[in-house]
Amino acid sequence: AQDSQWVDGLNNLFRSMAGHVSNDAFYRYLANNTQHIDTLARFAVDNEWALDTDANFIVFNAVRETGRLLASPDQATKQKALRAMQQVIERHPLGSEHDKLWLAAVEMMSFYVPDGLNGLDIDQAKQDLYYQKYLEKKQKDAESNKPKAAAKIGGEFLYMSYPFAMTKGMSAVGVDRVKLRRQMTDMGDNVDILPSQDPEYAWLRFLTTPELEMMSPEGYIGYELVSGMFTTKVGPDRSQTLELGTGMPILVRGMLIAEDIFVIYAGSHQGGHAFNVPSYMHQNDITVLNIIGKGEQQFHLDWLEKAKPIVKEFESTLKANYDEAAKATRDAIKMPEAGTMNNNTSLINFAKEKVSATIAKDGAKLLKLTIESNDWNIVKNKYTGHIMYRWIKGAFTEKNKNNDCYLQGFLIKQQYNGSGYSSSEFGGIIHGQMPYGQKMSCDNAN
Repeated sequence: AQDSQWVDGLNNLFRSMAGHVSNDAFYRYLANNTQHIDTLARFAVDNEWALDTDANFIVFNAVRETGRLLASPDQATKQKALRAMQQVIERHPLGSEHDKLWLAAVEMMSFYVPDGLNGLDIDQAKQDLYYQKYLEKKQKDAESNKPKAAAKIGGEFLYMSYPFAMTKGMSAVGVDRVKLRRQMTDMGDNVDILPSQDPEYAWLRFLTTPELEMMSPEGYIGYELVSGMFTTKVGPDRSQTLELGTGMPILVRGMLIAEDIFVIYAGSHQGGHAFNVPSYMHQNDITVLNIIGKGEQQFHLDWLEKAKPIVKEFESTLKANYDEAAKATRDAIKMPEAGTMNNNTSLINFAKEKVSATIAKDGAKLLKLTIESNDWNIVKNKYTGHIMYRWIKGAFTEKNKNNDCYLQGFLIKQQYNGSGYSSSEFGGIIHGQMPYGQKMSCDNAN
């Protein structure tokens, strides 16, 4: 793990594999040499020792790049990669010491062969992983840092700055007094909001994750609403009615300020756990909905203002973390290597003309273009065997009207007329196929 040349050399190999994800020659080579998939799978197993070192990423990358071979058009390659992913899932089940390898394998299968997951909810699985890791951390640190599990925050009813409407059964009731219950469950550290009308009913449940706690302002803990719904009034004059809860487009979070002070706030958000990190709320859209605390009016007036910079600092930290993860992903995206067909000047000029005209409609500008194919791919009628057309594909980089750079793909086709092929036709921009459509660093786009 301390041999930087060994680590860097291996990681460069994995980067190269990721960069060849749309290279036909790469897939043809692997189809004829599937023993390399076995070597990759063995490498991940034989080097599990590295998971407890600073070089742990090489094992994760080995699993991910094995899984990326599920994109191969060759069925033998795909089946061998699938077996390798299934073995990782069996070897490192959710809840085991190195279950991030489980997550890496499941993510690859979710993208390339979702049917192989037998209906597994990948987003829920990720949350389960976060919660399991947090539970382990809390069990280790509870004695020195946090109150013991299942300890109640307070046994007295606290007051809400504004009433929330709670729907239970067929009726809706206004709730303005609640109890806070903080406890450790099998899902992690959560705060339940218990209404005075039914103090045994966990009406709203807020739960934290390792990432949320780590990035919370010092002395406080950030939570996310994971269960329950409520209706409240918002706006400067509180004349607008808004229904909020899990599964809604507006995100609701909480902040534990003290044992008897809990802030509930909401806002539009970006991310949805993209790049495997928590999402963040847009600063200008954050609204403090309620303060739960003691009954003095001045206390609530003060904390409705004092809570704003605290939750905004929290969301700002989450945004910085999200941006860092997004940048790392963008920086890893490179222009695929050119194929033999890239030497055809006529095809290159045709592609540049058609791509430029197509993306200009959306205000984008072509930066760089290359043809990836080494030869034409012939498509035949699956019943008659007659040739229908042939195609090649390529990649290009563009800068859109917002000055963001993207990697895109395109197709060129030639129809078969019975004795030869017609002139080239633009087959359009490729959609829904990795690695195309991804935002990238503009430094890599030229």
